[in-house]
Amino acid sequence: MENEYPTLTERIKANITDYFMLCLMLMAVTPLVEAYPDLPYMVKISLFVFIFIGYDPLFTTLFGGTIGHFTNGIRVKRAYDTSRNIPFLNAVLRYVLKVFLGIFSLITMNSKTQYSAIHDLAADSIVVYKEKK
Repeated sequence: MENEYPTLTERIKANITDYFMLCLMLMAVTPLVEAYPDLPYMVKISLFVFIFIGYDPLFTTLFGGTIGHFTNGIRVKRAYDTSRNIPFLNAVLRYVLKVFLGIFSLITMNSKTQYSAIHDLAADSIVVYKEKK
């Protein structure tokens, strides 16, 4: 059976969900950090950096996608083996490019047969619908 690939609209919905998730995480962590005023500055910064940099790559590597992907029924997989999640370094590269290229990366995906965005191509990843069991 050939894979069907999520459209631009579906992927944007996943991104919007993830932005809300990041906001919720920040709102949850901020009072905790404020409750400990003696917490070293580097620990505070590390915590916020982890939320921004770690969320997407970590979830993508461990679970095949972020909460945004899951709520929209899509997954990020290896381009040449859709049964496997992408490695962590690929997920970091994918996320960094997605952040720096922004909407430009997603807009270019319609020119590809498998709807791959620039950040997908660079990370050897592909976004597919969740397998139905």
